[in-house]
Amino acid sequence: MNLPDRITRKIEVDLATGCWNWTGGRMSNGYGSVNLTGPKRSVLAHRFVYEAYHGPVPEGMHLHHRCENPRCCSPDHLVPVTRKGHGAAHRERPDTCRHGHPFDEANTYRDRRGYRKCRVCHRIQEAARLHAAAARLGA
Repeated sequence: MNLPDRITRKIEVDLATGCWNWTGGRMSNGYGSVNLTGPKRSVLAHRFVYEAYHGPVPEGMHLHHRCENPRCCSPDHLVPVTRKGHGAAHRERPDTCRHGHPFDEANTYRDRRGYRKCRVCHRIQEAARLHAAAARLGA
């Protein structure tokens, strides 16, 4: 599926996590927002991308970010769940991050929104980001 250029320009793929991070406008809760013309003037970025790839979200369902990253709009990280299921998904407390690293005292920190984050994954992400920046500068 091809997304409009104005949408793809606002997506930055994180190779370490596979997240498609929305770099455009965001709401106060961190979710991306896509401005449209017409009766629904704006929609959630992750919902827009999910529907472009998979079709409409079933009636009464919400999209859950399996990666727990509100900026992410990767259709592979989104799954339709009921409101009750959505709440349960957020309450799950896995012992490992999605890449299998332990969520223990030494490897876990909280981001500014209070989400648990894996230190190993963070180091991998930062190394990839720095490598990409150096490549852009021609170093």
